[in-house]
Amino acid sequence: MKMSNIVFILFLPFILLQGCNNATSPPPENVPAEHNDHTITNNGTDTITNNGTDTTVKGTENKFNFTKFELDVDYARDKSYEVDYDYGIEAEIKDKIKGIIVNGDVALSELNPTFEQLKFDTATPKSEVIAEVLKAFNLKSDYTKFELDIVFLDGTKKEYNSIR
Repeated sequence: MKMSNIVFILFLPFILLQGCNNATSPPPENVPAEHNDHTITNNGTDTITNNGTDTTVKGTENKFNFTKFELDVDYARDKSYEVDYDYGIEAEIKDKIKGIIVNGDVALSELNPTFEQLKFDTATPKSEVIAEVLKAFNLKSDYTKFELDIVFLDGTKKEYNSIR
């Protein structure tokens, strides 16, 4: 047997394995990834766009008028209340007033009744939005900083900020 044949046979498995490593498989269907764009339809479907690829999730419905809700309310003595909600991806509450941190399904179940109380839209004045959010979350109005970043169903992004 020639030396070149022996070398070829020895390196053949490595060549084949290298070819397998270059293969990519698509992500599982209906699994949202971070930094997605959402299009919510009225028929109960959700189109999630990730890196230009659309995935339609049937049977899900966002019952709120927003897809993203980030709240940060700071108080004196390093007390704060934070909510991070991104439809289909994340739900988290960091309540440094009560010393509670919850996320995932537990946070979502706590946020649902509060979110259902929120009726403001893109045309609602800033002062009314702040008052409505404070009331819904049962937060005091003596905050030092209020920040709310929200993305409404129609894709409109709004920021509501107040510093005292």
